[in-house]
Amino acid sequence: GGYYNLGAKDIEWPSAVEGQEDFPRHIELLVGSSATSSVDLSEPLQSVMEQLSSLHERGFVMKASTKSGKDFGHEHFKLENGIVPGHAYAGPLWYGAVDGHHLGYLRNTWGAEEWTGKWSDTSTAWKKHPKVKAALLATGLFAEKKGQSAPMLKQGLGNGYVAENDGGVLIEIADLCKHFRRVDALAGPASS
Repeated sequence: GGYYNLGAKDIEWPSAVEGQEDFPRHIELLVGSSATSSVDLSEPLQSVMEQLSSLHERGFVMKASTKSGKDFGHEHFKLENGIVPGHAYAGPLWYGAVDGHHLGYLRNTWGAEEWTGKWSDTSTAWKKHPKVKAALLATGLFAEKKGQSAPMLKQGLGNGYVAENDGGVLIEIADLCKHFRRVDALAGPASS
């Protein structure tokens, strides 16, 4: 995986942290688009939700950057809630309001290390709010996960592939703002 396999072998790529900072510029080199946007997740929640909704509706490709380990007071590989500090996640791949809950679906680019907080695969929120799962499945964009309460986004999974630890993160936007620092967006093919 990675940028190298996308045919960008002649581009000198920076370290992971520098790569997060320059994500839009690097993707611009690959796809030739310069329409970019960033959402500062320290802004008021309503503003963040409006910006994410607008970017999602316009078909922007997004990635979310987590806060560094220093922001959390340590340098661990991952936090107790499964979030990897100083790391980039694909997405939000999906964003929406379901039964009064503003949710985003991200995927850890490693395909592992899942969120364990509210709306995670084993969260009690699924039992407390069964309408959320039904509404997500009704969109046709989500599928059941064997043996788990949480549905998973179908995008990029092939013919019915269901992984136990797929790196999928369904997260309340308030929690996204708490654990992530920024969402970068680039105009994708759907936004043209």
